[in-house]
Amino acid sequence: MGLSFCCGYVCRQKQDEVSSIFGNYVSLNSAEPIIFWAICLLLNTYILSKGLSGGVEKVAKIGMPLLILFGVFLANKGVTLHAGEDGAVNDGTMGLNFYGRPIFQPYGRPKFGLLRRANIFYALRWYGFNTMLCLMLKPKDDIASMQ
Repeated sequence: MGLSFCCGYVCRQKQDEVSSIFGNYVSLNSAEPIIFWAICLLLNTYILSKGLSGGVEKVAKIGMPLLILFGVFLANKGVTLHAGEDGAVNDGTMGLNFYGRPIFQPYGRPKFGLLRRANIFYALRWYGFNTMLCLMLKPKDDIASMQ
């Protein structure tokens, strides 16, 4: 089930059918969740046993570009999704409208839209902070001993 789920098995199903797949998966009716958990545990143990430069950095050189590629793919799919396709109720751009258009009802507060947009900046500030921290550090700086 895991491979078929990743390869688009859920694209032709409705929301309740997809949620039942997840419910059946985690209900331990089979040994599949335990097998995947054991595989992940063994893989992580192997990577960490190789150390930072031998294991984690090598995996990160492959994993981070893949993560960015998957993120771009999902963002593109989310924005170009049309209502009625793949079980979508609304177009993908309706989610973008949520952040761009103030809603005066049902909350009755005009600043609710501003609070929604502020939430984006609250989440993104950590990326900016970490980027600034990385750019300010020199190769010889020791983060653990900084006060």
